[in-house]
Amino acid sequence: MENEQRTIFFGLDPNVRKEILGQIEENEKTSQRERRNNEHFGQYGNGRWCIYGKGLDDYMLTFSSVCKLPDLYAFLQGRGEMGRGVYALDFMGEGTAIRDLGGRISGGAFVTLTDRRPAEKRVHDKEHNINPIIGDVFLRDTWRRIDQIVKEFGGFDLIFCRPEGGLNTLLESIQPHMLVFEKLLQLLKEDGGMLLSQIPNAITRETSITRWILEAAVSHPDVEILYGESHSPNRCARYVLGLVKKHSPRRITSFAQQTDRAQLVTA
Repeated sequence: MENEQRTIFFGLDPNVRKEILGQIEENEKTSQRERRNNEHFGQYGNGRWCIYGKGLDDYMLTFSSVCKLPDLYAFLQGRGEMGRGVYALDFMGEGTAIRDLGGRISGGAFVTLTDRRPAEKRVHDKEHNINPIIGDVFLRDTWRRIDQIVKEFGGFDLIFCRPEGGLNTLLESIQPHMLVFEKLLQLLKEDGGMLLSQIPNAITRETSITRWILEAAVSHPDVEILYGESHSPNRCARYVLGLVKKHSPRRITSFAQQTDRAQLVTA
């Protein structure tokens, strides 16, 4: 029971809870293994799978069917013109993409299972108000730390969720993925924000992508959702989505004219 209460999914079907607890145990093993690898390699990204540390250009290639880089810049500019700080979150990522945004954001955070940053990146992040949140996305403590950052920032204007292979090593059940999606939506600022996310293959195996997106749109009439194929060369997820709250200064419908084979769904 104590272990169950550590998770953010208390109250789900017992079989799903069992699956989550098993995954937490596997994630802890992964975290320990990666810390040992860090000590062995002694350098960020050296000798590692090519996904680690990828930046904004790589992210936007993945999301290019729903949002191009100039559109992202225009969106952030519009958010900045509202006269408040602009903040970004790299969820299940190492923060390189939001570092690459430079002066377009006032700060941000990244959530990752292990901290691989070399000393110079730690100094950079501290100077630029980029906050590391090191922890398992299934644990309550991780979300408590995220909530602390949200209170400081007033929410996020932009959220990336592009974990690539990590997305599909999580869980086969659709429920936990949906709960994480719901929690990410809650992290966006009340007056608008954008979420760019890969869609787990666990979802598309269980239901059609159009049905899932339509249900999401009906459940959230305050958002516009654009989805399309992932253009990541790694092909760890087939689909991506772009979600913008309707009261944001720029609507995602304007992005659709710039994208290829994207589909817009609204409630």
